Amino acid sequence: MENVASNLYRSPPEDLNGNSEFLIHAFLLHRDDGRDEGNLLIYSAGQLENDEDHLRELGGITRQYLNHRHEAASHCDWVSQTFGSKLICHEAEQQAIAKVCTVSETFSGAIELHSDLIAIPTPGHCAGSTCFLWDGPDARYLFTSDTIYFINGDWRVFIEPESAEQMIESLRVIAALEFDVMLPCLYQGDIWQMGVSKAETVERIDEIIGRLQKGELN
Repeated sequence: MENVASNLYRSPPEDLNGNSEFLIHAFLLHRDDGRDEGNLLIYSAGQLENDEDHLRELGGITRQYLNHRHEAASHCDWVSQTFGSKLICHEAEQQAIAKVCTVSETFSGAIELHSDLIAIPTPGHCAGSTCFLWDGPDARYLFTSDTIYFINGDWRVFIEPESAEQMIESLRVIAALEFDVMLPCLYQGDIWQMGVSKAETVERIDEIIGRLQKGELN
């Protein structure tokens, strides 16, 4: 795990299902203040198994949060079995995720999961797609998975035609949020994180909405 910011660790990037054009990674929110919640894992990644010793040194994992069903994989069960952690997702994703790995808990609607972490449903890519907003020690981080992802720094979405209006509403929700850094699960190129101002966020999301309204789906 790479320490990329205060109390924030990133797993080594890995190919998406053997597709070397796209990379994925997961993030560990490290709790070093003795809170009972322990360390939180956002997204999933197979490379975590190679970092077991380091993860144990950091205090393990108590909860793993998935944005949506496409992050479900056998290594989610490895995390649960190795660290005794809970796997948590939006209730609309439970049935699909449970076909691949064991879901411990679900949530519905926007909810404060922890004092510093909020779940914000952003359906469109999937019915239960959820962004996570973390109030970190040095910045506010928005984990978007692939509700918004990067291609060489360009913000993209991927949806089916019937989900366009739903995605537009979710994008407007994201545009209204206050955050400093966006961290998708999926990216192409060298840019895997992006610091943004409120004005830039609104501008980029308006561009995406404009493309969707023209019938462009990514």
